[in-house]
Amino acid sequence: REFNCILALIFVVMLLAAKKYVPLILCLGLIFLLNTPFGKLPALGKLLDPHWGCWQSATTEFQHQESVFFPSMQDTVCIRFDAHQVPHIFARTERDALFVQGYVHARFRLWQMDMTTRFASGRISEVAGSKALHADRDMRRKGMVWGAQHSLENLERDSLITNLMNAYRDGVNTYVHSLDEAHYPLEYKLMNFAPEEWSNLKTCLMMKFMADKLSGYAEDFEMTIARDVFGNEFDSLFPQHLQEEYPVIPDLVSVSQSSTPASIKPLTHRLLKWNPCATPSSYAPSETSEGIGSNNWAIAASKSKSGKPILCNDPHLPLNVPSIWFENQLITPQHNVYGVSLPGAPFVVIGFNDSISWGFTNGYRDVKDYYEVRYTNASKQAILIDGHPSPLQRHIDTIRIKGEPDFYDTINYCVYGPIQYDQRYPRQGFEHRDFAVQWLGHQGTRELMSLRLMNHAHNYTQFVEALCEFKCPHQNIAFAAANGNIALWSQGAFFKNAVEQGRFLEDGSQSINQWGSAIDYHENPHELNPARGFVMSANQINTSARFTTAYTGLFTEERAKRLTQLLNAGTSFTPKDMMRIQQDIFWQDASEILPILLQNLQKETITAAEQKYIDALQHWDFEAHSLAPEPIMYSLWIDSLQQALYADELGKWAILSRFPKIRQTLFLLKSVPTHPVFDNIHSPQTETISDIVTLSFHRMATQYLALKDKRWFVYKHTAASHLAQIPAFSVNPINIGGGKGMVNAASAKDGPSWRMIVHMTQPIEAYGIYHAGQSGNPGSEYYINRLNDWRQGNYYRILFAHQPQDIP
Repeated sequence: REFNCILALIFVVMLLAAKKYVPLILCLGLIFLLNTPFGKLPALGKLLDPHWGCWQSATTEFQHQESVFFPSMQDTVCIRFDAHQVPHIFARTERDALFVQGYVHARFRLWQMDMTTRFASGRISEVAGSKALHADRDMRRKGMVWGAQHSLENLERDSLITNLMNAYRDGVNTYVHSLDEAHYPLEYKLMNFAPEEWSNLKTCLMMKFMADKLSGYAEDFEMTIARDVFGNEFDSLFPQHLQEEYPVIPDLVSVSQSSTPASIKPLTHRLLKWNPCATPSSYAPSETSEGIGSNNWAIAASKSKSGKPILCNDPHLPLNVPSIWFENQLITPQHNVYGVSLPGAPFVVIGFNDSISWGFTNGYRDVKDYYEVRYTNASKQAILIDGHPSPLQRHIDTIRIKGEPDFYDTINYCVYGPIQYDQRYPRQGFEHRDFAVQWLGHQGTRELMSLRLMNHAHNYTQFVEALCEFKCPHQNIAFAAANGNIALWSQGAFFKNAVEQGRFLEDGSQSINQWGSAIDYHENPHELNPARGFVMSANQINTSARFTTAYTGLFTEERAKRLTQLLNAGTSFTPKDMMRIQQDIFWQDASEILPILLQNLQKETITAAEQKYIDALQHWDFEAHSLAPEPIMYSLWIDSLQQALYADELGKWAILSRFPKIRQTLFLLKSVPTHPVFDNIHSPQTETISDIVTLSFHRMATQYLALKDKRWFVYKHTAASHLAQIPAFSVNPINIGGGKGMVNAASAKDGPSWRMIVHMTQPIEAYGIYHAGQSGNPGSEYYINRLNDWRQGNYYRILFAHQPQDIP
């Protein structure tokens, strides 16, 4: 649109100008217009310049072999790129290896690193304008920079980790300083801003960004609304433990506590009520859950055909392009580690060395709580705790906005953390109430140290020692070793809190509601070489009800049930079997719920057209193939059923609350047919299961008929989206099956961001794939070159090198 306006303006100038001045006027007009940005359109002159513009991005970046040396390095480093564009970095010291890792990260992912840390620190408005202001305010008010600064201060107390962070930082900046405008990544030219220097704070911000992705979501507000609306029925709809569970660590009892632990505070704190406002006018956007999850497991030698353990991991994260991960190998005389790293942070996050392998899934334990605060007086310089004033620290935040005046925001910090929601930035549904947020990520945690120790570990003892510093985000970390050990730790800080403490909004005026002390990390739920022959986690509940250390969280059981069945079914697994399991598209919930729904249909109400849908569903094998229509029918039906069951009670506040989990609905359908939720409170008659199931079926049929494209992959719309949401740099929809609730959890925005299988033979046999390419440059042939193989389930054999000559 903007470009057409420019052309029209040029045309008008041509018509109005005197004939003898046309060339001059056109020349001056073009110079002005082509060097001036209009709306979303950058200055076209600079963008299209053949020497400085976008054409410089259409280059081949990867070389087979490079020798790198810069003044701040100790020795020359050799980089060998293999056929999959993976850099294998050979260095004499770890410091030099991390310097080059930073240099390579910046070379292929600089804009991604820049924008991710800008987002984490609330600085997107500087380069994108006022449309990013809400997001910037939210990140600042939740205390992202505050937490990153605490972690940096803590890390800098250790001279070794500080030296290594400095090396990584210097590597990034060496590349940044080498750039001229012609060689800026393409997005800088489109958005008309320049790269800035990297810092150790930005590295900590990258770690807090991941912590926020994996532990920053909480349901305190939503659960408070649901509790107050459903009243006495709340516990039966939102139980802490489901009737059927598959805990990460089965049958574990807390090591240091009895069944009635004295160390857990009694639940005597006052339950805050909701008291909704009639019509909120201005509010901060509430957080939403994207269903981010993961699978990991390790099978013992007894279940492996080779007699060696196999570890598998496929973290489900946003399917952005460029990928959230960067694949690399770091080789020094002291260690040799391969895996994926975070562009913007040193070390390998998920990977293996000659002796051990490890993988992460999100633990989903709640480590973020909200407290309503009350002030001592109208000046709001202190809050009340146990009747006494507790002073606030006031910070005036300046948000720079591209093309507009700066925005100033006042954020107050209290003993809990920042006051995220207040009268200037209210929470929808809770207007005129102020809430402070306490998040484990605010503390000076040192996960970078933990990652380094994992990279260097050679046995189970050293691996456990590495876990000491891993506190946030809460992760379930699977382990396998060449000597035959397998293990899994539910790792993070567990606190001695009251039962259900932090599940709802807390009263910040009572000190009893503050967090208790953390249990020793050795007592975190874990298992080593279990009798069943495997360890596994898939975002299910961490422990059974017998574990007496109180915690709450957001857990799902369907993938855990499916994986338990699949891993129990074999005794002679190979890596190919593991690939098949990672790509499993069986919909566990559908296989259990759909027969009940079909059984409860009122057949006399079904039309001839609707009968075709029933016939299709009755013959469905519950696999969500990319072209299949049945997953759409089931998805629409279960969504309609959930609405019919719970939306009448929640009313217009349903968008601010949460429905019970699908598997709790399954339990009600099977075992509690007289539960009050089956009755619509707005109708004069008393509805039954059959009434609600049939009503939701008719609604599904109407919605399904209206769909223009009835292919599952089009309906769920799995997309690999560019970080700046530029359509030309994105891929959507991707023709892939699976989806949320399945092992192959390729849903709309999230999916298997890195599939890894490590067979602990000697030498190591490993396989991997992710959805994008190694390059973050949209003009590169390696930008999304892996996408089709990832979609089709094709893995490549990982080249685990020990010397440069190992790489052909």
